[in-house]
Amino acid sequence: MKRILVVLLFAGLALAPDAGAKGPHAVLSSDAAAVAAGKPWNVTIEMVETKARRRPTLLARREDRLVATRGRLVASDGVATRYRLRVVLPGNGRWRLTLVDGKRRFRFPSVAVGSGERPADYVAFPLGSRAHGQGGGGPWIEPDVPAGGSAEPLEPEVVQIADADSGDDDESGIPFWILSVAGLVVAGAGAGAWRLRRH
Repeated sequence: MKRILVVLLFAGLALAPDAGAKGPHAVLSSDAAAVAAGKPWNVTIEMVETKARRRPTLLARREDRLVATRGRLVASDGVATRYRLRVVLPGNGRWRLTLVDGKRRFRFPSVAVGSGERPADYVAFPLGSRAHGQGGGGPWIEPDVPAGGSAEPLEPEVVQIADADSGDDDESGIPFWILSVAGLVVAGAGAGAWRLRRH
């Protein structure tokens, strides 16, 4: 009986929702309206929660051509480290972008050189990470700063909407999965006590 309780407890913990999509990630931003072949393209890479000790390298690949550019450190505050890169792509067409930071690799959308398209600012999680596997990352949009407001971005606001079909009317603030696991433990303890009384 104890084995069953332990299995049920771990199953409940495994099915618990993630606290958030935090973790190491990289933000690529560009100050260019478009990228032209043979002209410098200035890129900023911000490494967040990576604790990296090396300079990241941006790899741009098109067919059999490869351009590798290492970042130059410009700022660090202990959580985020910012690098500047001056990338020169030699030919028109779509160049696939991958950032290498130690053992981590981050994939960014291709840049269309010579198309007149503005490269998208983008957030990427490490390839193979849980956040990447769950579809984390995407276009980076700077928050609007209200007139007279602070230029510092605010912490993201988390809003949780109760599912009307879940039947969870508990207003105690305890997550539903904890109540479920607690219910399984109590039910298992009751069944064990009932079994002992019969013998």
